[in-house]
Parts: sequence; C-alpha cells; structure tokens
Amino acid sequence: MKSGLRFFVSLFCYLCLALSSWGVANAADKNDEPPPQEATLTVANRDITVFRSSYGGPPPKVRAERAAARIEQLADEGRRLPVSTVAYSIGEIPGVAVMAGDKILFAISQKDIDSDSNRSLELEASEAAKRVEEVIAVYRDQSSLKTILRGIGLSILATLAFAGLIWLLHIVRVRITSRFTTLIERRLALTKGLGWARYTYGLVLRIVQLLLLAIALVLIDVWLTFVFKQFPITAPLGDHLLDFLFGYAGDFGDAALAAMPGIVAIAIIVFITQAIAGVVRSVFDATQAGTIAIPGIHPETASATRRIVMVGVWAFAFALCYPYIPGSSSDVFKGVSVLLGFLLTLGSAGVVSQLMGGLVLTYSRALRVGDYVLIGDVEGVVQELSTLSVKIVNVRNEEITIPNAVLLGAAIHNYSRRAESVGTLLTTKVTIGYDAPWRQIHALLIQAAKSVDEVRKTPEPYVYQRALNDFYVEYELFCHIDEARRRVPVLSLLHGAIQDAFNESGVQIMSPHFFAQPAQAVLSPKAQWYAAPAKPPQNASPETKQ
Repeated sequence: MKSGLRFFVSLFCYLCLALSSWGVANAADKNDEPPPQEATLTVANRDITVFRSSYGGPPPKVRAERAAARIEQLADEGRRLPVSTVAYSIGEIPGVAVMAGDKILFAISQKDIDSDSNRSLELEASEAAKRVEEVIAVYRDQSSLKTILRGIGLSILATLAFAGLIWLLHIVRVRITSRFTTLIERRLALTKGLGWARYTYGLVLRIVQLLLLAIALVLIDVWLTFVFKQFPITAPLGDHLLDFLFGYAGDFGDAALAAMPGIVAIAIIVFITQAIAGVVRSVFDATQAGTIAIPGIHPETASATRRIVMVGVWAFAFALCYPYIPGSSSDVFKGVSVLLGFLLTLGSAGVVSQLMGGLVLTYSRALRVGDYVLIGDVEGVVQELSTLSVKIVNVRNEEITIPNAVLLGAAIHNYSRRAESVGTLLTTKVTIGYDAPWRQIHALLIQAAKSVDEVRKTPEPYVYQRALNDFYVEYELFCHIDEARRRVPVLSLLHGAIQDAFNESGVQIMSPHFFAQPAQAVLSPKAQWYAAPAKPPQNASPETKQ
C-alpha cells in the first residue's frame, strides 16, 4: 500500500510541474508577442495622428480605417459640428476621444504616443482635433464651385506657361546641338579627322543637354506644385513636391560644400603631378634625342622608360587622390573596387606575362620598328612594337602578330642592327662535285656576287667550304648589302648571277650521287685548278700556272 501511495504522489507532483511549466511557457509566449504595427490616420492627403496600439480591441490599421471613414462621412454631410476632445477610457486604460458634436471620431491612448517624443496625451489629442477641423474645412472648400473654377483656370494658365517654357528649352537644345555639330565638323576639317575635337565637343554637348534636362525637371516640379496647390485636397501634395525639390537641392548643396575641401586637395595633387610629369617627359625626350645621357637608359629604351615612369607617377597620384574623391568610402566604391580587383586577379596572369615580355624585348634592344628580322620561320620588317605583341610584315605583304611571351623563347635574327656600319650579311650555298676545282668555284661565286649592283664592294665577298660530304663539297658565299629589307630581291639576283657565271664557265651546278663506283677516279685535274676565272698565286710553279 505504501509503495502504491508513493507512486500516486510522485505522479501528482510531475503533473503539477508540467502544468506550471506549460503556464510559464504560455506567459512567456504572450510576453514575446511583437507589438502591433503602427498605422497613420490620413484624410485628404493630410496626416492627423498615428495609432500604435490596439486600443479598444482592433489593431492600429483597422482603427485608422474606421476613423478615416467617420471623418469622410462627416465631411460629406457638410454639417458644421464643433470638434472637441474628451477624456475617455476603455476598462482601466485611460485615453482621450476626439469628437465632432456628440459623435466620437476616434480615441487616443497613452500607448499611441511615441515614447521618445515626451509628448503628453492631451497635447497629442488637441493637435489631432485641430487637424480634423482643417480636414473638414478642406472638404468644405473643395465643394465650392468658385474654388474649383478658380483652380481649373489657374491650372490651365500654368499648363500653357509650362508648355511654352518646354518648347523654348527644345528650341535652345536644337540650336546648341546644331552649333556644336558645326564646330565639330569645322574642327575635323581643319585637323583632317585627327585630334580630340569630336570627343571634347561631344562631352561638352552632353553636359549642356544634362543641364537642360535638369531645368526641364525643375519646371515639371514647379508646374505640378502650382497645379496641386490650386485645389485644397491636393495642396499637401504640392507642398511635398516643393519640399522634395528644395530638400534635394539643399542636400546636393550640402554634399557639394562638404566635398569642396577634397576637390581642392585633388586639384592640388593633380597640378603638382602634372608639373612632375612635364619634367619627366622633358628629361626622357632629351635622352631619346641624345641631348643628355642617363646611366642605364639608352635612346632606344627612353620612350618605354618614360611611359613606365609616367604610369608610376600617375598611379601614385591616384592613390593620394582616392581618399578625397566624394563617395570613396561608400559601399558602392568598395564593391566596385573589389569587383575590379577580382577581375584583374583572374585575367592578369597572361597579360602580365605579355607585359613582362615586352619590357624584356624593349630593354634588351633586340628589335626596333623598321628592322628586318627573322624570328622562327617568320621573316620580315618590324611594323609595330606594343606592350603585348610585335607585328611583322613579310615579303608577301602579310601582317603577322607574334605575342611577346613567344618572342622570349625564340631566337631573333636582326639583319638591320649592323647594316649601317658594315652592311647586312647575305649568304647562299651551292653543292658541287669533287671533280670541279674548288678554287674555280670560289672565283665564280665571288665574281657572281660582284656582278650584282646592290652587293657592297667593301667588305669584299668571300667563300667558305662548309662541309666535305660523301658526294659533294658544300660552298657558302658571304657578301654584304646596304638595306636589310632588300634581302630577298638581292638574293634572287645573286642566284641568277651565280647560274650565269657557272654556265659561262661550263661548270655544272650539281651534287652527284653514284649507284656504283666509277671506273676512273672522279677528280679535279691539277691543271684545271686555276681554270678561268680563277687566278694562280704569284709564287706558283710554271706547271701549276699552265
């Protein structure tokens, strides 16, 4: 029995604890309920008061709708009833009722007062009653035929004036656009389509058009404000528009005044930077012209070095100006900066490689515009050297673009670099059998080279025997020409002269391959070693001279 009794007592205690916990939870839930959303009582475009509590049961929104309906009904009836305030309470919650005659329009409780305003309930109710009287008077004036006709007439006059001003702005815009178009065409005719006149005048034209658009928007605001204020019900809308215009203009002026110190600082930094950039430009222009010498800077690299230094100077100036730019600390600037940094990070690897390649080519002085070069299997004249690539025009008048990163791993043969001193070296090879006297071959090749007018006489052409192959001897002719760009045409003339010289001397240009060893030795007889046009040395024996 005792154990059973103990079980029921324990069960009773657990039930009590559960019920108490449930009650506390419900109380907490009720306390945690969010306050009702406030609602503004607005009639005839005029704010009367704000409801922030469920005084009397309905939420603030329903209270505002019911009060607005009562006031509008009272205004429609056209009765002149005195508006007053009376102490009013619902249960134990005190309040103040706003009445028209003996009819309650709405009531205000202490919870409807903004806690941060420190306003009394009586003062809030009194001001709300005055606003109700104004609303009723507005409805009374709006129903007057004289007021309506006067408002319509003044609105029509204002609309006509507004249309005339807009038409005048249109005429001004057309004339300004025509004037700027004439100036642009005249400047382009003087500069033959070159220069920045088109873009400069175009920018000024866009600025003028924006100013005219701003004037048109101000006229629209003033026109709407005037028209709305001619009718009692819409008069507050006109006040709002005018307040918006002056408020926006005031905010803009305040922002402009606040940004003036930063703009002045930016102007000073830009002015100093322009002076420094002018000095840098003058120094490097003099270096490029050879007037002054800077250690480590050659005339060929002066232009590229100037651009790098100028970019560094202006980048440093931009870093100094950035904090003074209006809005630089805003989230928009920060977001754009992060986006640009992200894009540069993704796409900078290849671009940086090309830029570094361009710097290496510039400072190694391997190429110049106008040089005749051979890069891999591309041979032609350098047309353009940029930060990312090199453009070459070959003998077929084809423009070939080679990225700078590719040039770093390729051998560059520059035929123009030494052309001014000793001329550009031109070579060609022939292979002749062992039965032909090598001295005669040397003499024929030199004779052919001297017969071409564009081959330089000094230094004189010369021949090397490059290889003694199994079936033939490999001869290479070396000569010099003045213009590297003429390599291909001169080489063609040289080949023709070689063929003519060999044909006239009865020497075959061939590289024999034997399928079987000939019966006699394939030799060049000693008596033919100095066959014409070869000449024997002065100390040669009589047999050799024969």
